[in-house]
Amino acid sequence: MDKITLKNRLSQNQNSFVELIFRLKNDEFLISKNDKWTAGQHLEHIYPAVKPIRQILSLPKFLLKLILGQANRESKNYTELVKIYLLKLENG
Repeated sequence: MDKITLKNRLSQNQNSFVELIFRLKNDEFLISKNDKWTAGQHLEHIYPAVKPIRQILSLPKFLLKLILGQANRESKNYTELVKIYLLKLENG
C-alpha cells in the first residue's frame, strides 16, 4: 500500500469512527464494560493519536528513515497483523 492510499484510508477510518461515536446515545457513549474504556475515552485517545501519523506520512521517505530509523525485520501485511492481534486477544 502506498502512502497516499494509507493516508486516505486512515482518514476515512477516523471519520467513520468519529461518526459512529457521535451517533451513540449518551448512555452508550458513557458505558464501560468489564472496566474497559468508554466510547468517549476511545475517541479522546484515538483522535489525537491519529493526527500526527497523518502529518508524518506527508514527510519525504528519507526524513522518515532519518527520524524513525530502519526496521530490523520484514514488514507484515494486514492479514498477518490481524491474525497476531486476534491471537493476542484470545490469550488475554
